[in-house]
Amino acid sequence: MKKIICLLLCLALFTVSCDKNGVAETESKDIAETQEDNLIRTTDGMVYEKTGDSGINFTGRWFEKEIGGVNHHVTVNDGSEFQFAVSGTETVTVVFTVITSLKTPYYAYMIDGSDPERKHITDGDISLPDTGEHVIRIITDGITESESKYKNEIGFAFRDIDAHGGTVIGIKPLNKTVMFMGDSITEGVRALSMDADSDGNSATHSYPWYCASRLGAIAINCGFAASGTVGAGSFAPFLDTVNRFSETRENSMPAPDVIVINYGHNDVYFKESDVTPRYNAALDALRTKYPDAPIFVLIPFSQTHADTIRECCAGRDYITVVETNGWNPSTTDGIHLNAFGANSAGTRLAAEIKRVLGEDFFSVGSQS
Repeated sequence: MKKIICLLLCLALFTVSCDKNGVAETESKDIAETQEDNLIRTTDGMVYEKTGDSGINFTGRWFEKEIGGVNHHVTVNDGSEFQFAVSGTETVTVVFTVITSLKTPYYAYMIDGSDPERKHITDGDISLPDTGEHVIRIITDGITESESKYKNEIGFAFRDIDAHGGTVIGIKPLNKTVMFMGDSITEGVRALSMDADSDGNSATHSYPWYCASRLGAIAINCGFAASGTVGAGSFAPFLDTVNRFSETRENSMPAPDVIVINYGHNDVYFKESDVTPRYNAALDALRTKYPDAPIFVLIPFSQTHADTIRECCAGRDYITVVETNGWNPSTTDGIHLNAFGANSAGTRLAAEIKRVLGEDFFSVGSQS
């Protein structure tokens, strides 16, 4: 009899244990499902987390500014972007205010990871395939290089989203960011044609865009035409670009995960003694501002000041020098990369970054 009672007790305990384990497993599964339900994945490899509000997420060098008595988000960079989701509408309107004095700039939009489509900022209507939930990326894509960006903060001024009765859903990308600093080659000047204006310039046809796409990352384009280590060009020299959004505004951008530098081509008329101290100062400033970001320094495709740049990078274990001799990307005019050349260079650069950081570095959820 005692043996039977003991057997029954053991069976009961085993059953309770199984039930508890079953509940634990179910709860764990439910939590995982809840977390996954809070994520949105798009066909371009982006992963977004819903924020629980109706806010818009800005990535890149944006700042707030009042224009005509209305608050705007402003960037002077091609290749800055913002993201949001919508539901319950077949049309959204992105409202920009034109502040440029030359040709009308372009933006590019992506729906659920589609290829970028370019439109003038005066045409903000975007048609959606249905009234379901959709993710929209807006990229500042093309501006005339000679606009007064540094002195007068002339660029893209975003005001609002009109969802036409639908609901704007706040999202935050979980993919890593790569900031690309450089000149017109980085910016995407003349990527589409010989015109160095909004018609010919395109951030979504630049090597930073293609590189980040291959990495599953977001490109933060910080290229300014004609700029260099010494010369200001259309914005400011390298060091000032690190520190400032404009002549009167300090750089307040959140830290990127990786930094790529491609300066030197426009320093061709300056001596090594002019370039070296300024290049070193800019590298020091970048390390101080973003101490955790690994840095990749591209030798200019023209090989201008290649030895000087290597010497500046020597002894800095957080910098990888990327040799580009022999890459020979195709160009529009012998200098500026066309879309094909940008794709080629971006793909090669992405492979080098992966080689150094590892294949898993850019996986969503990985620790840098």
